[in-house]
Amino acid sequence: MDQNLFSIGAGNASFNLSGTYGGISFSIPSAVSTNSGLQTGYQSLASLSSFGTSSTPLGNLNLDLDAIAQTVFTYPPMEYKYNLQDYIKTDLTQYGIEANVDLTVIDIDANINASVAQQFTFTPTDITVDLTSSTGDHLSGQLGEQFLFSTPETGNGNVTINATYTIDGVLRNQTGLVLSASLDIKALDLGIKANLAGYGLDWSPFGGPLIQGSLPNGGLLLGSPLYL
Repeated sequence: MDQNLFSIGAGNASFNLSGTYGGISFSIPSAVSTNSGLQTGYQSLASLSSFGTSSTPLGNLNLDLDAIAQTVFTYPPMEYKYNLQDYIKTDLTQYGIEANVDLTVIDIDANINASVAQQFTFTPTDITVDLTSSTGDHLSGQLGEQFLFSTPETGNGNVTINATYTIDGVLRNQTGLVLSASLDIKALDLGIKANLAGYGLDWSPFGGPLIQGSLPNGGLLLGSPLYL
């Protein structure tokens, strides 16, 4: 069996090992893209959290469930490959004739991925406000305090107040690993390839598998991330 164990390209390197019942692979993960959201605090300021995982996993464990089931429960094979040459004694290749039919009844793969997870959390401790009025007052203090300003000399009129807010807090960066799982399903895929005197045919009557997808979409997180 010939296979590439190592692959080094622009910006990535990977290790792959596969067999009849699945395989395992490791690669340099992609950059983490995070999404932000507020975490409501009780009688305190809300924290801002941004969490995300790498789109390319650090490691992948793949299990071919239908191949395992076929071995354990002696089910009939779910994939069939037919070569016209196997049924005819004459060597058809000397006449430039080749024909192959591939049929996949169902193919189910289970994937467990280990991805890099990263979370940024900003927890504010206090908010100070600096106020300057058009009457010349300059006041500062904590947000929520009461501030008194001088009235115009005429005793009435408009007063303009400019406010500058400063938020003090703690920014925490956590990096670790998170596990996710998914099922890749492909069913009812028929492909016909033929070559006759230099004229080739590559035809799929269904235009590809009739059923194909991943469950759940985007994978299912297996517990909380393990931060380093």
